[in-house]
Amino acid sequence: MSEDSRYDEDENGLVRDLPGALRAASDAFPGPSPDLIDRGHTRGRRMRRNRRIRIGVAGAALAAVAVSGAYVLPGLGGDADKEQTASGPTVSSGSPTPSAAPPAVSADQMLTTLKSLLPQGGTFTQERARGTEGTADKPAGGAFASLLYSDGKGGATGIDVSVERSLNGTKCPPIQVRPYAACTAVPLPDGSTLISAKGFTYPSSNKGQKMWEAELVRPDGVSVEVHAYGGGGEKATTSSVDPLLTLAEIETVAKSPAWTPAAASVASTPAPGSPPADGPEADKILALLKTFLPQGATVTDESGDSGYVSLVADDHRGRSSVGINLQRGMTDKVGPYMTCDKFGAQALSCTVETLADGSKLLLLKQKSEKGGGDAERWTADLLRPDGFRVAVSSINSYAEAAPPTRTAPILDLDRLKAVATDPQWATL
Repeated sequence: MSEDSRYDEDENGLVRDLPGALRAASDAFPGPSPDLIDRGHTRGRRMRRNRRIRIGVAGAALAAVAVSGAYVLPGLGGDADKEQTASGPTVSSGSPTPSAAPPAVSADQMLTTLKSLLPQGGTFTQERARGTEGTADKPAGGAFASLLYSDGKGGATGIDVSVERSLNGTKCPPIQVRPYAACTAVPLPDGSTLISAKGFTYPSSNKGQKMWEAELVRPDGVSVEVHAYGGGGEKATTSSVDPLLTLAEIETVAKSPAWTPAAASVASTPAPGSPPADGPEADKILALLKTFLPQGATVTDESGDSGYVSLVADDHRGRSSVGINLQRGMTDKVGPYMTCDKFGAQALSCTVETLADGSKLLLLKQKSEKGGGDAERWTADLLRPDGFRVAVSSINSYAEAAPPTRTAPILDLDRLKAVATDPQWATL
């Protein structure tokens, strides 16, 4: 597995930045796709990460100017491209000198550290790594190492570790995304949080290659994330054997102080800026969405970001997932696709109507594309004349990849229509 694929195969990590992925995916995919929870998962996070990298590069350049008080102006003066000193506050000789940044950690150091933390007596192959020093096409920052560990008895386990700024927070991934992962998040005395999970390489399945994972999120926002794959390298097998290392051993690797130099190096690099909010605050959306739930229903899981929220509710008839996405400027992106034709045989039922104010409303029932297709997703997708879009869905399970937990979703089509057409969404 190449070092780039480690970062791109996000379905194999602890994925907790779901809302940003949903927003990016829904913008990139033109049709009124209602399955925003899972469809844009990998693509969305990759887009968001690349955007943060670009922001981080710009931030690093600005930080260099601000800290050093110097800049380069090509082609000015006698000697071209000489460093020109910008005027600024005079620093007295008695002023303290800023401490030097922690040294970068090389790819070889990452591999050496990982090997030192694994059980003795094993052998290593398929080694890949990247240090914190950065390359011509990658900014300084996150580091990575992976290898195949063999125990000499016929067993093998792919193991990888990444040290980077946490994009995931300190919570387990939403159950809607990882329905078959047994996850815990435990605060530690030093202010860190240890997130551990047993699951599968393909998160929407409860069979195939097993994957144990542990992530230590430090107080400075840097995370050390470790994965171990049963039966060989990542996606190298469909067998369901356990990884050679126990979850406790994976946790020990993630918590090891041996990663401190790499973490310190990552922490010293300029933090990437946060992407601008592109929708109403999640708390406001969540509060309004809950008012449409049946009286007495309890919410067991919730997540969200600007423009999007998702929750799991139970009205004593079984858990059901509900998600809503609010977007502006979607006339050209979605308008041509507000039709039932694109769903074909996948649709159990589908209608499109034009409302009195000119809005287009698509009502859809369809089989899940995940988990064998047993669950059903019901959707109301509204596109207003001004380009404001409200897409709300409900599933007759707590996750699209999970088996049905009830006969019908907690919100039927009439209720979903009421949610989508409520004028309050445009005022948030």
